[in-house]
Amino acid sequence: MAQRNAAPEPNSQAATGRTPITVDVRDTPVKNQGDLFGVFFEDLNHAADGGLYGELVRNRSFEFDPIDNASYTALTAWRKIQRGDAIVGLHVDDAHPLNERNRHYARLNVIRCGDGAGISNLGYGDGIPVRDGEEYRFSCQVRLDGTPAHDSRHGADPISIIVWLENADGTETYGETVLPIPTEAHDSWTQVEGTVTAFISGRDGSRDGVGMQNDGDRQRAKADANDRVDPAGRLTLMFDAPCHVSLDMVSLFPARTFRNRPNGMRRDVAQLIADMKPKFMRFPGGCVMHIGSLDADDRDSIYRWKNTVGPVEQRPTRRNSWNYNSTFGLGYFEFFQFCEDIGAEPLPVIAGGWDPHNLEATPIEDMQEWVDEALDLIEFANGPVDSRWGSVRAQMGHPGSFHLKYLGIGNEETGGEFYERYSIMAKAVRERYPDIRLIGSAGPSIGGQQEAKLWEDAAKTGTAFMDEHYYHAPEWFIANVDRYASYRADEGWPRAFLGEYASCGKAWRNALAEAAFLTGVEKAPGIGLACYAPMLCNVAYRNWDPDMIYFDGTRAFGTPSYWVQRMFMTGQGTQLLAASDDMPKPATEPEPLSLAGLLRMTTTHARVDVAGFTVRDANGDVLLRDDDFTIDADHAMRDCGSVPADSYTVEFTFTRHNGELRDELNGKYGFGLDFAMHDDKNLLRFYINGWQRLCGLHGITNGGLCTTNSHVVTERGIAYRCRLSVDGARVRGWIDDTQIFDRTFKRPDPRPLYYSAVRDETTGETIVKLVNVTDASQPVAVRFPHADDTAADGDSPADGHRCAGARQAVVESIADVPLDAENDFDAPERVRPHTRLVGIDADGTVSLTVGPHSFHMLRVR
Repeated sequence: MAQRNAAPEPNSQAATGRTPITVDVRDTPVKNQGDLFGVFFEDLNHAADGGLYGELVRNRSFEFDPIDNASYTALTAWRKIQRGDAIVGLHVDDAHPLNERNRHYARLNVIRCGDGAGISNLGYGDGIPVRDGEEYRFSCQVRLDGTPAHDSRHGADPISIIVWLENADGTETYGETVLPIPTEAHDSWTQVEGTVTAFISGRDGSRDGVGMQNDGDRQRAKADANDRVDPAGRLTLMFDAPCHVSLDMVSLFPARTFRNRPNGMRRDVAQLIADMKPKFMRFPGGCVMHIGSLDADDRDSIYRWKNTVGPVEQRPTRRNSWNYNSTFGLGYFEFFQFCEDIGAEPLPVIAGGWDPHNLEATPIEDMQEWVDEALDLIEFANGPVDSRWGSVRAQMGHPGSFHLKYLGIGNEETGGEFYERYSIMAKAVRERYPDIRLIGSAGPSIGGQQEAKLWEDAAKTGTAFMDEHYYHAPEWFIANVDRYASYRADEGWPRAFLGEYASCGKAWRNALAEAAFLTGVEKAPGIGLACYAPMLCNVAYRNWDPDMIYFDGTRAFGTPSYWVQRMFMTGQGTQLLAASDDMPKPATEPEPLSLAGLLRMTTTHARVDVAGFTVRDANGDVLLRDDDFTIDADHAMRDCGSVPADSYTVEFTFTRHNGELRDELNGKYGFGLDFAMHDDKNLLRFYINGWQRLCGLHGITNGGLCTTNSHVVTERGIAYRCRLSVDGARVRGWIDDTQIFDRTFKRPDPRPLYYSAVRDETTGETIVKLVNVTDASQPVAVRFPHADDTAADGDSPADGHRCAGARQAVVESIADVPLDAENDFDAPERVRPHTRLVGIDADGTVSLTVGPHSFHMLRVR
């Protein structure tokens, strides 16, 4: 954290005029915090390839395919190089594959070398980032087809690959190395490898490093470079003699990866994650592990972990469900190792034999394959070296256990098809590995009518956590700070796992709302794990916004939400402490929430006939009635009038006429009834046939969304009765006789202050978090009675939590920041915490002012 050079904040005001917050630091904590706050790695936005994974070559094994993305070919990101009078033929072949799992390779016919004959890779995004003074490790598989390994024109001289790091148009070379092709490469695949060090032009425009005669020249050039970088470089491979040559697994890594791991992680992105000190890391998804074919050998299969371990060249590439290619170079071994490197518990998620997007299920009699998927993964992580999968781990360089203790099965699934299969897998895991803590799915959102049954079914299967996901407006997070306070925490009942959540935006107002919400998460006994989502985004390949960490080829930064998450993780502590306040209660009750407003039917592509559209008040009297009508792509909206009442019922019959299954699953043919509408950014929507064919309720506030879903499928050509009931703040919806939702909306009336307190037994610190989402400053006096009762005289501060004996406390604050402030590449730390010291009174009281729209974390020993 940045520390401001300021004197300790004086305490001359003592506690007069300040709201007391009392923290009970006695030895009886409210609960242990466990692994509460972690991170979620989901492979979207090119989070792996072109992201955390250090590989710089895109499409390194020539396996890109239109199955991945309609624009892809096997030569995506590659181009033929013919300089001067060079002549080169280039195509992709599979007649003599390196292995059967990745059959394609590039075949070059170098007819004339001219001024340069070969092939060049464009990298990810803007290009291959080349940094002055950086060493790069190059490798590739090469095969000479029908060509002598030596150039007959030069006697015994071998044919060589000349490896160049260049600028985008090839007019400047930053580094080169010459790699002779071994004789064994004649009609046989052979690996060639070497290193290249980049030297970017100095102040005089010279080509630093290239042609320099000694290390002294190179070092002076490096010192003169001032960290120069070309974000749009290229990797170019040339051949110094005519030949027929095949290339596969062309790779370029920075020599310095995170922790210097081979096949490792990009340093800056990995360090941003490590600096958060997460307690766990969930991976690899998300949608990638349940969308696609259930056959692990299919090119478009869902994520199967066994395809991601072993030698990288033998890992089959697959279609990623976010419409790009996954090499699986960052596979399960690398995930486990990265978790170990950053001190996080691994939390893998696997599929449960059910694809809810394509409605494909493994027959119950064939579920052993999925049982093995779970059991073998645990063996890969924890098994002895003489076990089948433990030996694979050992051969990859890690004979010791990864100490896996969590396993998720499913992602956002709901319904009987999934839980019938989940229960089979859960039973097998409990019998073989009773210490593994299982995580089930609570569906794609919260509050649907199937929610209660999901939790009851999970309890019967011994599930330790239920995974909830939501992406809502900041106002929702403020209104629902106490969401988990009423969740059950009794023995044998699953705890909540907040596996994906975010406010709808990446400004400080979003992060501030999340900080207020997390004080409630931190205090709730019924929640055990929580992680923001998504985490990573390569700005050249955005699938989702917002994200927590953004990067291009050379730069990375965390959003305001990143810094909030980092403060909660580094300040999680080990034990929750009781805390209370003497804040005055509101003088008047808030006005009741009114859901009166405009009504509107809307669609994007669906063609829907609507009949009998009627609105009645609480007495049954008709307020509005509309003629039968049709909405479709040409008439996508129909205003249905305004409802002035706070309690009313809307009824109609609908028949949907179009939509192919795959498009329906993607939500293309959904439609809905907008109500309580003030404008396009503030309304409620009863939606039907949305994403994954779900029906439910959207709440839209200031453009931000909150959602309740139920898995109720409507078919084409069938008439359904729809009913919406609004009773004050309570909203219910039915399709035929099936209730879809029952929600009571809360007004986001913020409290003067949100706070929580924890103890960290490892450091002896008491940590108090204070969040102010209002426009007014909140002077507070944080008190620690009984501090002297927790340690005997002579105990160290780290052991005794002796607040009264310390004279200064540390405060980390994000304050004096506009609500719309965001971080970006030009100002990557515009919003971030700063550290200062505050004085501690003789009685152990810490007095400070929590300014408007600010987050403070107080550390006291």
